[in-house]
Amino acid sequence: DLLYFHLYDQITPPEESLAAVEDLVSRDLVRYFAGGNISVDGLERYAQASPSVRTRVAAVQNSYDIINGERNPEQRGVLAYCAQNRIAYVAWSPLLRGLLTDRYLALGKVGPGDRLFDEGTLEKDAQAAVMARIRGLADVAHAGGLELSQLVLAYMLTLDGMGPVIPASSTVAQLESNAQAGKIALSEEQLAQVQAILLQD
Repeated sequence: DLLYFHLYDQITPPEESLAAVEDLVSRDLVRYFAGGNISVDGLERYAQASPSVRTRVAAVQNSYDIINGERNPEQRGVLAYCAQNRIAYVAWSPLLRGLLTDRYLALGKVGPGDRLFDEGTLEKDAQAAVMARIRGLADVAHAGGLELSQLVLAYMLTLDGMGPVIPASSTVAQLESNAQAGKIALSEEQLAQVQAILLQD
């Protein structure tokens, strides 16, 4: 039902791309159009080139996590654009490749089989300032009977413009835990605590 262009095509004119989408929609093969890994400029180009409401961008799939926000500098501002234009922002890698989970709170126990260790990025990703904020978030989560990942996902779902989040899961238990986050309503106190932690340098 939802057709994604996972990269903005810098070569093909947007009018040509959207004409193909319009044809698919008119034949009832596709219902909605979405973009991925796209900038505000790319979204505006699609909006200007759109031949009808049927080729309006309905969703955007970009990377986002609460520590770094919109990680790609070229894509900064997209979440705000989505909020202003009623487009669902679909965040991939919301748990920062696993760093925003309880698994990495004790770095001394991280080793082979842990994603960031295996990829050789643990030292770069788990810098002291970042881990201080993550441990602060974990304290808020655990005080409320939540896993760190559940707090992070539940918080993200409160952000203006945020639509579904798509965290990776390598076990059924992780999948179930992540799904449960969609049912969690954080209190005003929890929201304020998270916001204060995220503002720390």
